[in-house]
Amino acid sequence: MQLCHIALSMSKSVFDIAVIGSGILGLSHAAAAASRGLKVIVLERGGWVQQASVRNFGLLTSLYDGGGEWGNRALRSRDIYESWSAESRGGIPLVKSGSLQLAQSPHQLQLLQAYESAASTLRYPVQFFDAHQCRELAPSLCPQGDGFGKILGGLHFPGDALLEPRLMFSRTSGLPALLERRGVTFQWFSPVVSLRSSDCGGVTLTTSSGDAIMASKALVCSGEDVVTLLPGVFKEEGSDLRLCKLQMLRVALPTFLKSTPHPPPMPITSGLSLRRYPGPQSLFPDLHSKMMLEDKEGRDGEAEALGIHVIARPALNLPRTPFGGVRTDAMGSGGLSSNEWIIGDSHEYSPATGQDVGMDEACDEGVTNEILRVAGSMLGGLGNLALSRSNVKCERQSTEINCRLLAQWCGFYLDHKRGIFSATLRVDSRGSVERVDGDHNMNSGNVHVITGIGGKGMTMSPALGEEFFKNLFHP
Repeated sequence: MQLCHIALSMSKSVFDIAVIGSGILGLSHAAAAASRGLKVIVLERGGWVQQASVRNFGLLTSLYDGGGEWGNRALRSRDIYESWSAESRGGIPLVKSGSLQLAQSPHQLQLLQAYESAASTLRYPVQFFDAHQCRELAPSLCPQGDGFGKILGGLHFPGDALLEPRLMFSRTSGLPALLERRGVTFQWFSPVVSLRSSDCGGVTLTTSSGDAIMASKALVCSGEDVVTLLPGVFKEEGSDLRLCKLQMLRVALPTFLKSTPHPPPMPITSGLSLRRYPGPQSLFPDLHSKMMLEDKEGRDGEAEALGIHVIARPALNLPRTPFGGVRTDAMGSGGLSSNEWIIGDSHEYSPATGQDVGMDEACDEGVTNEILRVAGSMLGGLGNLALSRSNVKCERQSTEINCRLLAQWCGFYLDHKRGIFSATLRVDSRGSVERVDGDHNMNSGNVHVITGIGGKGMTMSPALGEEFFKNLFHP
């Protein structure tokens, strides 16, 4: 089925699909459309990707897989990333690093042991390690610990992988460049300010500079922006749609953590992560419930209140600007760093109404300290630290060690109660909007909203793009 048979005569339309937003959701849908031979344009309000798509870990984790549809999407997306990486000629570094999920309480330990017992039924390999074996696998782990938070064991996911978001979205070598080679048109610095139906049934997109783009269908993947386009549609979602602010940092760990020879570094997730990812709850609901009720002696109450669960991933050795930023014109990487780590994150929620709700780009020192406190239960050299301007100082065996805080940043994304916000709309020539979600199929509308995926955008988006066009052509 050709799209022009669904929507309008292509003799009066420039593009089959117009995608608004060049984050991972937008580019994933653009890639899926291009793979079907459709003529695609991506319109981006800025000159590069700036928000959550480049402010995340880039970790493709198996902890999303509980056997359901989201697990299917996570595994399928990993395959797509591998194909993109191969096709990108080194522009999209995908590192098959594996990952280590820690157990830091008795019930967390039981949950990880249940994974090992069920290994033959899972769709990915897992291996359980005791505390000593964990430290052999990941030398950066704390050498010792007492009480709650002590490392009791860990689950190794050898199939997990890392992306470097800031290289992946490079216009010169990353996913945008790959899609341009596939024939996708990009129009940067082009905020779309209105959507109107065209005479032949499609949609006309008008940019702030007055450009008019005609397409059969428009896909709105505009991230956290709920005011520029379709504000009434977002407002109707009420409390189901939330704005989330995350906070992360990059640190240089002490030199004493370097040992030669040692295994390659890998992402490490704290025991608190088992409380946030859906896989453990789906696979082992009884053990998960016991873990959620576990007495934590108040140690992690503040972390939970701030939505902190802590992932620590080794940074890639990348060329940097004089100000410390990643040079996104560079391709590939020199592998994973042995002492620089990306650590986070937190989750602060507010209504996604477009009103002033008090969240800004500033990093909160209290949140930073709590992230580092939890990270200190995992990584050696971060315990008992005190922040002092650009340096984090700690004591180990009466020797002062400088743990440098290299950078901090925040990011914003939309989170929907259903896991993703999607809506099919019909706009008329005056810009009036009608929701047609309940109609027979997706072809009833000329505008589709796809956002609100929360913190799982990198993990799920490539598969969601495929799924959208499969449903569009085979309703």
